[in-house]
Amino acid sequence: YLVVPSCFISKQVHYTILEELTERQALKTLTKRCDLSVTTFQRTLSALSAMLRQMLDYLPHCLLFDEFRSLSISHGKFSFSCMNRETGKLFDILSSRRKKDLIAYFMRFTRKAHMGVRYIVTNMNAPYFSLVKESFPNAQIIIDCFHIGQHLNKFFDRVRKRVMKQLNQKDTSQAKYYRQLKPLYKLLLKSDDELDYTTFKKWQNFQWRYLTESEVVDRLPSISYELKIAKQFIKSCLAIITRNS
Repeated sequence: YLVVPSCFISKQVHYTILEELTERQALKTLTKRCDLSVTTFQRTLSALSAMLRQMLDYLPHCLLFDEFRSLSISHGKFSFSCMNRETGKLFDILSSRRKKDLIAYFMRFTRKAHMGVRYIVTNMNAPYFSLVKESFPNAQIIIDCFHIGQHLNKFFDRVRKRVMKQLNQKDTSQAKYYRQLKPLYKLLLKSDDELDYTTFKKWQNFQWRYLTESEVVDRLPSISYELKIAKQFIKSCLAIITRNS
């Protein structure tokens, strides 16, 4: 419909009023520009306020917290995104992921809305944990399996880099190990399901021998005991995650 029932002002006029109200300007200037009374502006604004109050009375049963790199500079390099797990739709985006800004945002919602949140699915960003504890008393924190795997891979890569720094590149055998670990690190980060077990190809770092990806991964951890233990630990953790997913 072009107009709301029992109203002679079109919806498009109300949309124009809302658009004009986004800018800081005198109310008299707005009424003259739109050729409307001050009362009409006030009624439209009151209707918007009532709608916002109604919206602030609800939060999804299950929320997904995450961040993404944005162009925002004043609030940091990352912005905050919040999704409704039940519908799969985006709930809101904030320009900042800082704890104080997130608390200020969620405190706008009513206590009833806060109490209705049961689950928060998030990554391992520490401020989110304290945010949930302070703002959502009935919510349980669920760490996304993807982020756990990502965290484990970062841990293993730090071990690899530490082992590489300990290798003496002036020594022939240790220099060979260094050249193997540096370019082939992506293979070490692959799960067993992602490795190729059947295709043989020449590997420059292994004296041009014909090996599969799985054979290369089996040989690389043997360079260092620390690397071997770290790889076994990561493999066990990922297996547990896969089994319980």
